[in-house]
Amino acid sequence: SGIQTSIQKNQERTMVIALSVMDVTKEVAEPEDEDETNYTLTLHIEAGECQLLDYIDFDVGDVWCADDELGEDLTELKIPSYINGTMTTNVYGFEGCTSLEYVYIPSSVVSIDPQTFSSDAPIESMILPFCGTQNFDGLVTEEDLNTSYDELYLRTIFSLFNDDNGNEIEFDYDGPLVNGYIPETLHQITLLYGAKTSGVYGQYIDEISLPFGIDSIECCAFYGSGLTEIEIPESVVGIGWEAFGHTNNLLSLHIPKNVSYIGRTYYGDSILYCSQIQSLTIDENNNHFVIENNCLISLPDRELYFGLPNVASSIPANISKIGSGAFKYCDLLINAVIPSGIDEIGIYVFISCKNLTSVTIPYSVTQIGSSAFSGCSSLAKVYYGGSGIADWMNIQGVNNVPNTATRYYYSETQPASAGNYWHYVNGVVTEWA
Repeated sequence: SGIQTSIQKNQERTMVIALSVMDVTKEVAEPEDEDETNYTLTLHIEAGECQLLDYIDFDVGDVWCADDELGEDLTELKIPSYINGTMTTNVYGFEGCTSLEYVYIPSSVVSIDPQTFSSDAPIESMILPFCGTQNFDGLVTEEDLNTSYDELYLRTIFSLFNDDNGNEIEFDYDGPLVNGYIPETLHQITLLYGAKTSGVYGQYIDEISLPFGIDSIECCAFYGSGLTEIEIPESVVGIGWEAFGHTNNLLSLHIPKNVSYIGRTYYGDSILYCSQIQSLTIDENNNHFVIENNCLISLPDRELYFGLPNVASSIPANISKIGSGAFKYCDLLINAVIPSGIDEIGIYVFISCKNLTSVTIPYSVTQIGSSAFSGCSSLAKVYYGGSGIADWMNIQGVNNVPNTATRYYYSETQPASAGNYWHYVNGVVTEWA
């Protein structure tokens, strides 16, 4: 319907456009008298009421604040999908709106310029089509790991804010990105359909809503966030590496049925890297992954992706492979029994398992990767399935096992010669006296 209204040029302004507005047309009638202060606006809207502020400008899909001084008092920014019949696609230039508390940007928008908002604004809630400043190229796979951290991390909500002096944001790529210039008041983010999550850092963000239609959660998407819970929509098919890394308040996570890709870095940094998650569940109708012994196992090849870092886990007997860094920082791993048939212990598999006291390595193992046992300060005993030192020395990378641990060799019967030997008694590793 069409609504005709008159507003004073200098009247108080607090709101741009109502959430329900889908299309807005502004027609300005020039005053007949130069001294006249009334302007007539005709607003064509789908529903609701709105007030289109004259200092919010638009042109060919771009929306920006044309007057920082007038924008200082703006508390709610609600941008429609269409303005004057043109789809809204680009948003920028609201860094002068330092009183903003609420921001709504529609899913039609494909680009939000860096430093669009001020970090001084007391923003409490944002509804966004995505959390970045670039179009997304899809999931980061293991083949894409050479992509620079700059390119990956800059696609974050950090880039939407400037600092106190309007300077470009600098990142520490070697540590958790938990501070940045996100306003401390920002606790809630809602993402709209038609996007991937790609970087929602910030220790203050404790609530996020993901709609059905999002198909992937990018690497590091919630790294360092203050999330306490999250529901992953069934439309999601992929989750990137470190997606929930350093989430200290998120204790449980459910993987829906359609997820077929779960990312890891070359060094085995998983989706739960340095998180506090204690419960990971998989939808019973998921045909790609399963949880066994608190370990994530891929199907049908049965590769062990990782063990949960904050609960006791053990290696299932019928796996085909142990992935790199699978038990990285698993402090509750005490005894590790590698099943027969595994031929390689990859890089970083048990790195920094500071409470690991013993490991059983089958005769089938022919290679041990670098740093596989680095930081295993409590490792005291290694039970090897070979019969002696000659078999042991045939393993490539054997020096990656700490030489401070006592090594035992397998003997099914009581050995005649002196030395350290072991065997199974009812399936339990037992040392020969």
